[in-house]
Amino acid sequence: YVCAATIGATATPESTRVPLLLLRMKATTGVLAATAAVLMLLFVTLGSSASSSNSTGDLCIDCADYFDVTLSIFLQIFAKYGLMESCDALCAVPLLDSEEVPMCLTLCNNVGVTGFEQVFAIANVDPIYACQLVKACPIIEGGAANITRVEVIPATGYAGDYFKFRIEFDVTEETGVGQMGMALYTPDVPPQKHLLQETFEDYLPGTGYVYTMGFETQTTSTTGTYNAIFEICKGTCGRSNPYATMLAAAQTYIYVKKPVSTTP
Repeated sequence: YVCAATIGATATPESTRVPLLLLRMKATTGVLAATAAVLMLLFVTLGSSASSSNSTGDLCIDCADYFDVTLSIFLQIFAKYGLMESCDALCAVPLLDSEEVPMCLTLCNNVGVTGFEQVFAIANVDPIYACQLVKACPIIEGGAANITRVEVIPATGYAGDYFKFRIEFDVTEETGVGQMGMALYTPDVPPQKHLLQETFEDYLPGTGYVYTMGFETQTTSTTGTYNAIFEICKGTCGRSNPYATMLAAAQTYIYVKKPVSTTP
């Protein structure tokens, strides 16, 4: 499972926590062969005005972070060792690093070793869904949101410039745990897709929420129109399970021009 796969990019947070809303950046980079110039993207969460519930405290986000790293490891464990007799036995297997053991025990003991193992028998289970099944993340029925405005500053710039996305949205029904997703498509033929997904704990009903992201190009970046699609998702964006769905979406673009030469 890749929570954030930014092709040819490095994603780093400027702020991992804001008042009343827990936002944690989980960015994993991947590199693909480019058919044109190398593109460097920097997606950063700059800030947000929001309200969130705190029914599970940090455990939900910590669990999603944990399974983002260890989900494949647990699949290997059950494939190699089969069913385990206890949570202590499961969490003591050598495939887990020592620092991963305490969270393993916490999550496994939430539902018992049998319930914990059953989670990993589900095809294509993702970290958020797994956390809901082990009772680390609450399951909230419903959920509704609407993106009211998307602004890009500047809408047109030069290769090497920094572009700021500002997304405003309202929430009419509590969302529960979910993700903010940004997909950006380059002007290349065929276009390359650059994806960022960031997990949030919860959004309560309210208006005037703001989510801000940054996009930084290099002087060698491909010039032309970059299409950007932003999604607010309940559960994991792009996944199909009983607790995952897209709540809102919006599209915008930026235009990147060739940098001005400084050579005399």
